[in-house]
Amino acid sequence: MIRKIFKPIPGVLLYVFFGLIWIFLSDYIVMLISDSIKILTFYQFIKGTLYVIITGIGLYIVIFCYNKHIVKINKQLEKRTRILNLLSNCNQILIRNTEEDKFLNEICKLLVEYGGYKNVWIGFKENNNFKLASYYNNNYNLKSNFLDNEYLKNKIDMTIKTGKTAIFLNDKSFYKYELLFNPFLKKDSPISCFIPIKIENEVIGILNIDNIDYSLFDFDELELLEEMAKDIGYGIKERRKYKENLQLLAKIKEDNIKLKEIDKLKSNFLSIISHELRTPITPIKGFIEILLKNSQSFSENQREYLEIIKNNTLRLQKIIEDLIDISRIEKGVLQLNKEKVNIGEVISEAIRDIKFLAEQNQIIIEHQKKDLYVIIDKYRISQVIINLLNNAIKFSNKNSKIEVGYSLIKGQEIKLPEFVKYNVAYDKNYIQLNIKDYGCGIESYNLNRIFDEFYQAEDALIRKTGGLGLGLSISKSIIQLHGGEIWAESEGVAKGTTFKIILPL
Repeated sequence: MIRKIFKPIPGVLLYVFFGLIWIFLSDYIVMLISDSIKILTFYQFIKGTLYVIITGIGLYIVIFCYNKHIVKINKQLEKRTRILNLLSNCNQILIRNTEEDKFLNEICKLLVEYGGYKNVWIGFKENNNFKLASYYNNNYNLKSNFLDNEYLKNKIDMTIKTGKTAIFLNDKSFYKYELLFNPFLKKDSPISCFIPIKIENEVIGILNIDNIDYSLFDFDELELLEEMAKDIGYGIKERRKYKENLQLLAKIKEDNIKLKEIDKLKSNFLSIISHELRTPITPIKGFIEILLKNSQSFSENQREYLEIIKNNTLRLQKIIEDLIDISRIEKGVLQLNKEKVNIGEVISEAIRDIKFLAEQNQIIIEHQKKDLYVIIDKYRISQVIINLLNNAIKFSNKNSKIEVGYSLIKGQEIKLPEFVKYNVAYDKNYIQLNIKDYGCGIESYNLNRIFDEFYQAEDALIRKTGGLGLGLSISKSIIQLHGGEIWAESEGVAKGTTFKIILPL
């Protein structure tokens, strides 16, 4: 910029230098021509006057050129300031407005009213079509004749295809480098700029700016307008993502409401069906027990049939009780009757209740009783232990064993798997109960899912074990109501499983 200001000064100084040399050399010429004092005095007067005139002209040229460049620089600074203000205002609009239509309308209005352009519009391609999204012009309604012109369509297609800023002047197309250094173009020629709007290097639309004088555009201005087009592309991307997120959130809320309604219907159905099933099962169980007590007159096959009916009645009763429990848990009405009990006795009683099933499968349950007292609902914790022992028996091989152990443990010593979300109080004490079997084991991806309602690790069509898949879900809910946690650990298939329970003291 400084070089441009002082560019004419060497020529002016050269002009003054040769002018002064000519004046001083003319002294010798005059002295050779005449010795008259009057002539010499008159010459000295003329020489002084010429000296002043030549020096003044030189200084005037320097000052004139300097002022001219200062005016030009001020105009450039004003233009840059204007464009930078446009960018700043564009960013404020980008931050302020979340709606895409309102955002684009304000951008177009900003460019016309504060940018000084004649007409601005923004359009986007949709599939194989190009649609006007926003425009601003004080003179005519662009929508009424937009895209009717085949020539305009060609301009749009060319810009989208090349992905470069295209400038159309006097029905001829230029790229910005060709335009800005073309000395044959008239300054008052109307100009139209097509600037591509991109998202991740893909052209999604066009920012069009029309003006009446191409000289109002320069390289820096086009660069800044391209930056604005990038900001618009970023704004469109974020708004569309925001809109998609809102739609997704609305759909999730709608689906959640439907799921809650379905879940409520399921809970009501479970509650109704379990109570309806419980009513006939009670007399059936009672009459079977009466028949078994008076079975002396029955044959051995008849007594075996009665035992089968009794066992299946008990199994059906267990299923009904699980359905009732899961219904109470989902409704949040499962009540706990807590009291201070010896956890060792609770475990021993649970083992006695399940011992007959273990003996049928030739499985030994190892347990060393010790006294540890905790405040719990004795019946519900016993229910959990029996569920876990029953599972261990079902999934263990014959002639194997199940190990049951429990101990007092500090919160800071508890090690939870990553999938267990439980806040351990490190300054508190817990009782940890472990039930370990040497059976079929569990895949790592199933360790957390086995506690879901109705979930079965085995395929429903080929699984060998019975049950609805509610026992572990009920157990987890009971333990969590006690403020504790339950989880399973296994090294994989055929490597056994350990169920662990922690209960705060």
